[in-house]
Amino acid sequence: RSCQGCCLKRCPDKLLKILAVLLVVAALYTTCYVTTGSFSKPGGPIFSLFLLVFLALAAGQLLKIVRIPPMLGMLLVGIALSNIPKVKEWTVLDDQISSDLKTIALMVILMKGGLSLDIMEIKRVGFAVIRLAFLPCFVEATVFAIMSVLLL
Repeated sequence: RSCQGCCLKRCPDKLLKILAVLLVVAALYTTCYVTTGSFSKPGGPIFSLFLLVFLALAAGQLLKIVRIPPMLGMLLVGIALSNIPKVKEWTVLDDQISSDLKTIALMVILMKGGLSLDIMEIKRVGFAVIRLAFLPCFVEATVFAIMSVLLL
């Protein structure tokens, strides 16, 4: 039976899938808690990472249902977790770890964007792609060069 276009009331398969995912998440957190102890308690770094990843993936899936890119949901969760004061008490990450995670997230976003490009569409658009890719960088570098000579 296909589950496309139906709601959770008429489709127990989706409900069972959600339940299975929640059980896997609970098993993963329990494993982390048993192996690392206090690092996995609320306020610890592993709990912070676990909460961030779980909420980001959940928000991504919720937005995917309404046909909005899941990456937007993940970004919104990251922004919300960093700006809600009560949540900041539970999520404590070292600045170096946070910086590394942001760099990795940016690399993943750029790789996903790059892998989703259609080479035939780029060939069809042609010179506009080259202008959009190189012109802003060239103008910025030129302005900096000129301003540095004038100001320094």
